[in-house]
Amino acid sequence: MTPPRHDQDSVDRHVARWAGQLEGMDPEVEGAITRMQAITKRIRADDHAAYAGSDDTIEDYWTLHALLVQPYPEEATPAQLA
Repeated sequence: MTPPRHDQDSVDRHVARWAGQLEGMDPEVEGAITRMQAITKRIRADDHAAYAGSDDTIEDYWTLHALLVQPYPEEATPAQLA
């Protein structure tokens, strides 16, 4: 049976590039973290796109979210809203 084909992506190339540069780097951990960062970047871009052309902004959503997750009857501090 032929093993599954694995095409390298940008994360694989990133890990290969840095593996020889950083002593003690765990390639699996570096790859996982880099992939999670890419997912987070995509989610943020999608969030901003969802509010494009709207009267509300993503910042409005974050502010409302910070207010709503407070345990009743607590209030959000200015630092939590910043």
